[in-house]
Amino acid sequence: MQIFKYLVSLDVEDCQDLKSGYSIIFNFSPNPYFEDTKLVKTYSFTEEGVANITGTTIKWKEGMEIANGNGHEKKGGKRPFTEEIFFSWFGETQQKNFSDGVTDEVAEIIKEDLWPNPLKYFNNEADEEDFDGDEDDEEEDSCYQKILVLYA
Repeated sequence: MQIFKYLVSLDVEDCQDLKSGYSIIFNFSPNPYFEDTKLVKTYSFTEEGVANITGTTIKWKEGMEIANGNGHEKKGGKRPFTEEIFFSWFGETQQKNFSDGVTDEVAEIIKEDLWPNPLKYFNNEADEEDFDGDEDDEEEDSCYQKILVLYA
């Protein structure tokens, strides 16, 4: 969770034509973990519902790449590598067909919930229905938990 102490701001920018896509931008102050001060994930949609997804390739500083389990402490029985799970999201780039209702849940939560309602996450006040325990919602719940890492 140490990396997020360097998070300065989070922005969501829609493309000129709102239907054509958006970018999620994490702005960081200089930090001991990576060279980048800006991490961006961009979704560009075609009329057919296909999304081209691009993300910043994080330039980790030597010995700090959390994908290798470095750069953070593992304490007791806590779930390991929560940061790794979040930062690997930037590398998940490809072309996806969203016309059949499939979405990138992390991006949707950031764009549709976190961005317009940051205090809900800052105060750790996620709605009770967000964590209702239904098996069908387990994947969505884990996405919310990943986002809560930002404000932990």
